[in-house]
Amino acid sequence: MRIAGLTGPIDLKIPPGVQSHHRIRLSGRGIPRLNHYGSGDHYVYIKITTPKKLTPKQRDLMIQFAETEQHPSDTNIIGLTDKEARKRIEESNEAFSGE
Repeated sequence: MRIAGLTGPIDLKIPPGVQSHHRIRLSGRGIPRLNHYGSGDHYVYIKITTPKKLTPKQRDLMIQFAETEQHPSDTNIIGLTDKEARKRIEESNEAFSGE
């Protein structure tokens, strides 16, 4: 991913599994040091936002993704791991939206 750096564009590789509010240090890519050679470090803060509105296709893809996730055995995501609950939720959503 290309980001705007202090001295120009920077190609940044974001490792898989990075969570929101993670900090990535770019050594020597920051502000030049006073009375010294070299530059300080440039820190990039990762902020991940989730959309507030999804299209039906996006919602289905998110559900499919959640169903493939490995959850602890004592965790039951209502509407995802419990197929009957999911069916009831979908029916109530359709009734609510008037579809």
